[in-house]
Amino acid sequence: MRGIFSSVLALAIMLAACGGGDNRDSGVRVEDEDAGSIVRLSPGDVLVVELDGNPSTGYDWHVRNVDSNVLRQEGENDFEPERDAPGSPGIVTLRFVAVRAGSTTLDLAYYRSFEPDADPLRTFQIFVEVR
Repeated sequence: MRGIFSSVLALAIMLAACGGGDNRDSGVRVEDEDAGSIVRLSPGDVLVVELDGNPSTGYDWHVRNVDSNVLRQEGENDFEPERDAPGSPGIVTLRFVAVRAGSTTLDLAYYRSFEPDADPLRTFQIFVEVR
């Protein structure tokens, strides 16, 4: 019994050290600096996009274009302020799941949803390949 427990424990430690080979928990992360890059994923992988933002100003990141048959947004945007002070800027996180093989441009825009005719303050694009 002790030998089985030791083997299972050793396997668990090795998988933890390797990340278990599953990107579903940690995800593939991209930031502002990654704009214009190519991101390669496998079906089921999670793409985590972390961009500067400040929703207290009315601005937020919105998907302008993506092939949802290839890459689908999961849930709502999350926001983590850099300080506890009201109105602080921080990081807006969007999560996407690679649905099936294909390619798409993920095109995001930072704008106020109540100003539909105004140009976005910023944009962010990456090219995603799912294999």
